[in-house]
Amino acid sequence: MKKVRLLILVIAVLVVAFVSDYCFTDVAQAESKINLVWADLSSPKHDKHTQFRYFIKRIHEETNNRVAIKMYPSEQLVKAIQEYDAIMRGTVDIVGLPVFYFAGKLPTLQWLFEMGFWELGDSAVIGSRMSKEIDAVFAKDGVKYLGWGVIMAPLCLAGPNLFKTFDDIKGMKVRAPGIVVRTMSKWGCAGVAVPHSEIYMGLQRGVVDATYNAVPTMISHRIWEVSKAITFNRSGGALFPTIMNKKKWDSLPDDIKAAFERVGREMVPWTYYHIREYTGQAEELLHSKFEQAHKLTPEENELWMGTQRGYLVNPMLEKYGDETKKVWEKVLSVVEESKKARRNGELPPFFE
Repeated sequence: MKKVRLLILVIAVLVVAFVSDYCFTDVAQAESKINLVWADLSSPKHDKHTQFRYFIKRIHEETNNRVAIKMYPSEQLVKAIQEYDAIMRGTVDIVGLPVFYFAGKLPTLQWLFEMGFWELGDSAVIGSRMSKEIDAVFAKDGVKYLGWGVIMAPLCLAGPNLFKTFDDIKGMKVRAPGIVVRTMSKWGCAGVAVPHSEIYMGLQRGVVDATYNAVPTMISHRIWEVSKAITFNRSGGALFPTIMNKKKWDSLPDDIKAAFERVGREMVPWTYYHIREYTGQAEELLHSKFEQAHKLTPEENELWMGTQRGYLVNPMLEKYGDETKKVWEKVLSVVEESKKARRNGELPPFFE
C-alpha cells in the first residue's frame, strides 16, 4: 500500500512539474510576442498590399514569428488624412504613408511624389539612396523610416473618352489624389477632391467625369464598370515610405530591429522588380476590361507630364532654399545614375 501511495505521489509531482513547465513556457512565449498594428487606406486587393504582405511574411520568417503584424486596410482604423498623426501619437505602429496628403506637415518630402522626373521602379532606388535624408525629416516628429516603401504603378486617367490632348479633357471634373488636384487646371479641367473610398461612387453619380489614379486603384475599384476609357502615362510611380512610431521602434529588442533592417534592405530590389512586372500585367488586364485603352506615346506623355513636373518641388525650393535644393539635386543625380545604369544593361545602384 505504501508503495502504491509513493507511486501516486511521484506521478502527481511529475504531472505538476510538467504542467508548470508548460504554463511558464507558454507565458514566456506570450510575453516575448511583439504585436504591431498597421493601418492603410487601400483595399486588400490593391497591389500595395501585395508588397505589404510580402514584407510582413519576411518579418515573420526573420523573427521566427515573434513579431505579429495586424493589418487594417480600407481606412478601417484611421482615415488616410489621419495616418501621420496616428503614427506620431502611437495609435498605430506602422503605415505606408501617402506623403502627398501631408504637404503642410512634410513639405520637404513632397518630392517623393514628383515621379514625372523618373522611370518606373526608380522610386525604390531613390528611397534607399536618400534614406538618411528621409529619416531625418521623420525623426523630428518621433517617426522612424524603415528604409523602403511600396511603389505605386503609374497614374492614369479613366473617363468617358481617351485623353490624348488637352482638348479631350477640357471642362471636365477630374478626381485627383491629394494636392495633385490643384494641378488639374493646367490641363484645362477642374480638380475635385473625392475620398479614396468614394471614387467609384463619384464616377457612378456624376460627381466627377474622370479620375486620375494609379493603375492598382483602377483594378481594386473596378473603375471599368463606371468609366468607358483608360489612358496610361509612362512616368515612374510614387513611393509610399514605410514608417513606424519611434517609441515603438526604440522598444524593440536589438535582434528584432536587426531583422527589420535586413528585410528593409531586401525589399528595395524586390519592390523595384515587382512594380515593373506588375505594371505590365496590370495594364494588359485593364486593356481587356475597358471599352477603350491607350498608352501615351513618349511625345504625348511629355505634353501631359511637362505641365505637372515641379508642382510639388518648386514651391518647396522657393520656401526652404539652399538646404532643400541640395536634397533635390541629389535626387536628380540618383535618377541620372539609374538611367545610365539601364542604358548600360546594368541594375541601378540601390544603396549608398
